[in-house]
Amino acid sequence: MRAIFTFLFINVFLVSCYRSSENPEGFMVSVKTAAARLLCQMGIGSGCLYLAEKKYQQGLIEMAKPLFQKACDHRQFHACAQLAYLERLGGKLKEARAIAKYPCQEGDVESCMRLGEIELAEGNEREARAWGQPACQGGVLLGCALVGNVEFMVGNFAESKRLSHRACRDGEMAGCTVQALSEEKLGNAFEAKRLLATACEKGHPDGCYHLGLFKKKSAEPVSAKLLFKSACVAGHREACQSYDAMEKH
Repeated sequence: MRAIFTFLFINVFLVSCYRSSENPEGFMVSVKTAAARLLCQMGIGSGCLYLAEKKYQQGLIEMAKPLFQKACDHRQFHACAQLAYLERLGGKLKEARAIAKYPCQEGDVESCMRLGEIELAEGNEREARAWGQPACQGGVLLGCALVGNVEFMVGNFAESKRLSHRACRDGEMAGCTVQALSEEKLGNAFEAKRLLATACEKGHPDGCYHLGLFKKKSAEPVSAKLLFKSACVAGHREACQSYDAMEKH
């Protein structure tokens, strides 16, 4: 088996080298992608996860999902958490819960945070806080963003800002989006827009969606529509609905 894999890998390597010899960066990407494809076909989850992340980064969400599922099936728990996140964005809460439940039971904190997000989407603030609070206290940024979102939903905007800022400051874009919403409620519209722009630029669909809402309220329909489309392509159901509504008018 090892000999077959080595033979296949060398052939893929040589073909990639031939095709990309004048583009070193493209050559390395080609080699990694070819190797990941082989690994995935052999049932090795890390290869499927690499391919899924590439598709996701390219905005090919529906192509990414089955690859995330395959990686998840092979105990790549980050893939499970990411797939649960995408299903929640698309409004499929039952499916998202089923995906995140097992890895959470196995101790994957990220998947537990995704369960907390699902609880919040269903209006269960207490359960969402129960998932997020211990994680946030343990330094998990997504946990701080989650509890910040809970505080926002119940109207504690100052506390929401404090918690979500912890996450945003250290690079969790979900935290930046929640902080932006709190800033708006506290009367800091300029800071809210800045944070949403940052979150959107760094690939957080909810940031793009809420920035689109800002633009729509500011009578900037072209910008709003583009932002809704960007979030929609990333699987954000509400953004798709907003985009479709603007298309009809």
